[in-house]
Amino acid sequence: MKLSQIQRLGGIAIILGSILFAVWAIGWTTLLPVSERSRDISLLILNHNWIWISSMAFPGVILMIFGYTAVYTKLLDNSGISGFIGYIFIIIAYILQAAKITWEIFLYPNNSKLCPFNSPF
Repeated sequence: MKLSQIQRLGGIAIILGSILFAVWAIGWTTLLPVSERSRDISLLILNHNWIWISSMAFPGVILMIFGYTAVYTKLLDNSGISGFIGYIFIIIAYILQAAKITWEIFLYPNNSKLCPFNSPF
């Protein structure tokens, strides 16, 4: 596969990842009881829409990581050390976001009764 094809696929990945992020953001604010999260976050986690809304963000993050890598290959010749540092920081940020989302999908729904935010103390 040629580098130009990988870069095109990376552009498509950024577009698809952005769409999935938009679905996640819209779903989060419209379908979950976000006004109740300061009082009791388990109301969000126990909502029947929680899993599929959180699941929209995970493939979006993975696609964005691939997309930013393809973009960096396009800018590699002119970006220098500052471009490399920026690329490293954005990849680390997306990896940490992917880790957070895995908690939202797999751990929070199973442990919502043990959620530390619901402590009466």
